Amino acid sequence: MDISQLNANADTLASILSSQKAQREQVAQYALVRGLSFLQEKKYDRAISEFKRATAFNPELEEAYEYLGKVYQTTEKTNKAIEVYKTWVQYNPTSEKAITSLGNAYIETKQYDVAEKQFKRLAQVAPTSAYPYNSLGHIYLSTDRYEEAEEQFKKVIKYSSRDANGYYGLGLALNKQKKYKEAVEQFETAISMKKGFEYAHSDLGYAYIGLGQKAKAEEQLEILSDLHTDLASDLAVELELALFTPKITSTKPLDSTFPSVLGPRTPVSVLDASLLTPNQSKTFSLTFQFNQAMDASSVQNSLNWFIFKASGGQAGFYNNGITIQPEKEIQLSPVPNSVSYDQKNYTATIYFTITQNAAGDGVIDPSHWVFKFKGTDISGNIMDSDGDEYDGFALSPF
Repeated sequence: MDISQLNANADTLASILSSQKAQREQVAQYALVRGLSFLQEKKYDRAISEFKRATAFNPELEEAYEYLGKVYQTTEKTNKAIEVYKTWVQYNPTSEKAITSLGNAYIETKQYDVAEKQFKRLAQVAPTSAYPYNSLGHIYLSTDRYEEAEEQFKKVIKYSSRDANGYYGLGLALNKQKKYKEAVEQFETAISMKKGFEYAHSDLGYAYIGLGQKAKAEEQLEILSDLHTDLASDLAVELELALFTPKITSTKPLDSTFPSVLGPRTPVSVLDASLLTPNQSKTFSLTFQFNQAMDASSVQNSLNWFIFKASGGQAGFYNNGITIQPEKEIQLSPVPNSVSYDQKNYTATIYFTITQNAAGDGVIDPSHWVFKFKGTDISGNIMDSDGDEYDGFALSPF
């Protein structure tokens, strides 16, 4: 067979293959259209079948993967959506939409570690887009990596300075770090750029609560109420609870004599020199700051206070879970001797006694004694369950 014949055969084969490819693409497009029609009618099973058919006939048809994944997410089958998006990314590794869809599906299922990898990948594909940094910022917020979140939201602002979401996210990260004054500035900027920004008004209120500026927090509550949206109403209810639910916000170390940050196996004589003497007793104090006016009689009732050893969670474990010489451990009374209340400054000081043992070698773990209050505020509101306990290990109320 001569060269001209070979070329003719090759051209014929190419023509046939090209025709077949065009036909397959046409079938895929038809299946996509049918799938979208079924999707509009909420006939999800039939839509899924058509979208699968579309991807089978044309593995490069991005819309088919996109809508197939969305149907699975709509029908609460996000794990199946993830498999679809993974296949999509394999066929088109640089598709911003594919990587974004996969990353968001991972976030939906709280698989933050793999979601982080996808959005870092997206940042490489689209380094000047604000979206991957915004997503990474929220991933870090969800995993308590607040300083890293702060850095990501600063990048959002760098690449999209007119996007209110960057300033809002930065405010969230600052709020989490208790940098309330800085957070206020960011939330106010976000609100100035996006009128009626419900979340920003709500979190601005929390920042003002953190600053102790209750009146300004109430202003944000009023603004939310005046927006008349379902979201604003829900956020207003939550903010109102935070405003008027009593909680312990901190301790006052300079006004206290009990060193609650000292760790396991601390000799009690370290707490006070008088406890070098066997069987000697010493009264200690610990002062707590409340967020609002409390019922004085409730606070001063010793039976509303509880003192006990930490046994897990945020409080940690007494002696970190290992007590080497239990006979040397000094115990505290489960209720304080007395309690005083400063109505002007909303502070309570509890008094309790520590007694040295007969051998004079008693030890204690001050950081893992938990102090809990179950009383009410001046209006009869019960304590916030996320702010009615404290120990030195946690460093802040919980």
